[in-house]
Amino acid sequence: ASGIKRRVRDKSPEYIHIRDPIDNNMSYTCRQEIIVIEDSETCNRAFDDYILRPAVQYIGLDCEWNTNRPVSLLQIATPSIVLLVRVCKLNFMLPENVKLVLEDLHLQGRG
Repeated sequence: ASGIKRRVRDKSPEYIHIRDPIDNNMSYTCRQEIIVIEDSETCNRAFDDYILRPAVQYIGLDCEWNTNRPVSLLQIATPSIVLLVRVCKLNFMLPENVKLVLEDLHLQGRG
């Protein structure tokens, strides 16, 4: 995801060092949880709990795919969470809350 400089191990859990995507002179270290999503219900609930309801202002975005194939993995990160959406396990269909996040004109994305 955009802004992640390096992973830092500080015993357990994992901590990451993030450069602010708006102001490149600012950076901070925070704990970040990673959630792997493989079904639509979990996906909608996770996007609601971690991105839509807290009204996140910006996200990091990355995608993985094979040549001549649709996106198989969608990675969306905030300072506190990384959501790894295995789109290939969802029959390559994006759940409704993912579409809401990707279409949100007020949400700033970096990727």
